[in-house]
Amino acid sequence: MRKHLTKRVVDAAKPAERDEYVWDTTGGGRREPVKGFCLRIRPNGRRTFELKYKLAGRSRRMVLGSYGELTVQQAREKAREAKALVRAGRDPLAEKRQRERAAAGAAEAETVADLAQDWVEQHAQPRLKTAREAELRLRRHVIGAPLGRLRVEEVERRHVRDLYDRVARGQVPKRTGRPGAARRGGPREAEHLRVLLSSMFNWAVDTGRRPEALGNPARLPRGARIRPRRRERVVTADELPELVKRLDRLAESDPTLARFYRLLMLTGLRSSELRKRTWEDLDRQGRALYVGQTKAGRPRRVPLSAAALETVVGLPREVGSPFLFPSPTRRRPAAPVSQGHTIVVWRRLCAPPPCDRCAKAEARAEDCPRCAEISAEAPLRDLRLHDLRHGVATRLAEAGADPQSLQRALGHQSLATTMSYVHASDAGARAALEGLGEELRSAGIAGGER
Repeated sequence: MRKHLTKRVVDAAKPAERDEYVWDTTGGGRREPVKGFCLRIRPNGRRTFELKYKLAGRSRRMVLGSYGELTVQQAREKAREAKALVRAGRDPLAEKRQRERAAAGAAEAETVADLAQDWVEQHAQPRLKTAREAELRLRRHVIGAPLGRLRVEEVERRHVRDLYDRVARGQVPKRTGRPGAARRGGPREAEHLRVLLSSMFNWAVDTGRRPEALGNPARLPRGARIRPRRRERVVTADELPELVKRLDRLAESDPTLARFYRLLMLTGLRSSELRKRTWEDLDRQGRALYVGQTKAGRPRRVPLSAAALETVVGLPREVGSPFLFPSPTRRRPAAPVSQGHTIVVWRRLCAPPPCDRCAKAEARAEDCPRCAEISAEAPLRDLRLHDLRHGVATRLAEAGADPQSLQRALGHQSLATTMSYVHASDAGARAALEGLGEELRSAGIAGGER
C-alpha cells in the first residue's frame, strides 16, 4: 500500500494476520517522500517506522523507531538523515548497532548473536557467494537460539557440540520461511553449520573479539567430525513411468513448471541455474543454453539435446518477463520463479497418496498406520529435486560417457565431485561383472583348477 504518511493515516492503519506495510508517497505541493520510508503494522498492533535501502548491492532494513516514541515527521527526518549516509557510502544500520553496543558497554559483553551479525556483514558478504545461505543458517540455529544469548568468551566446546547434536537429530526450531535443509536439520545440515561456526569463531579470535587462549570452540577433534550420509538416490527405471504420469498431470494445471522439471531431467542443470535463464540465453541454432553465472563462478554453454530443445521452445512466453520460467505471483511479474515454489510443488508431486479413509476425509492423519505403510512402499517418496541431477550423471555414465564429458555436462570444477554423482545400479554392476567373468572364463581363469 502507498500513501502519504500522516498521523491520521497511521492511526487508521489496522493490523492483519500478516505484517502490513504502508510506503510513504506524496501528492501535489508536498515535499518529496523519502524512498524506502514506510510504516510497518504487525499483527499484534505494534506500529514501527522503517527504512529500506540498498548498499553495495544488498538490501537492508533499518528500524527507525516505534510510533508513539516518534511522530511521523520525526521518523521521516531520521529517514532523510539515514539516506544521506547511504549516499555517502556509509551504512546507517551498522553505525546504529555500533552506537548501541558502545552505549551498553558491549566491548565486555558482546553476545554470539552480535558476533554472528558482524561476521555476516563484515566477512561473509564481501567474500562468500553463499553469504545469504550462511545468514539464514545462523539466524535459525544461532541468533535466535540459546547459543546466541551467550557472551562470546563464555562459549565452550560443549555448547557448540550440543547444538550440532540437536541439528543432526533434526531438532530444529519450528518450520517457518522458505523450504530447505536449514529447516529440516540432519547430519549434512549440522556439518554445514559446523563449517560456518568454525569460520566465525576463527574470525572472532583474529579480530580480538575472543581471547586467543580460549581458542575456537566450534572446531571438533578429527575423530568427532560429523559424517553426513552419502545420498545415492536417482529415479529408477521402475519409477520413471510413474514420474512421467505425474508430470503429465501437473502440466494440466502448470505446464511451465512441468517443463521446468523435465528440463532438469534432460540437461542436468542445477535448479538455481535453470530458474534464472532468460530467452536471450537460448541459442536455437547452436542448440545450447548459456549460463552466465554458475556455482563454480564461471559461465558455460550447456548443450541441448533435441528433446531438451523441443521442451524449451514449447514454453509459453510471458509478456513483460525475460525469463523462461517467470514467477507465477503477481507481486513479482518480472522475476524468475522462486526456489521455494519449485521445491514445494516438487514435494507435492512426489508425495505418496493417502489411504482411502484419509482421502475421503480430505486430510491425512499424522498417525495413520495405513498411510505410513503406503508411504514406505510408494515410488518417488524420498526423491529430492537435486536427485534429478544425480540421475543425469548416472544415466550418462551407464550410456558409456567418459568422465571428462560427464564433468563438462554437469559443470563441475572437480572430476572427483562429478564421479560422486554417479551411482551404479546393481544391474549395471552385475552386467559388468558378467562381462568380466565371460572374458576370464574364455582365458581359463574361471571354473576352478585344471
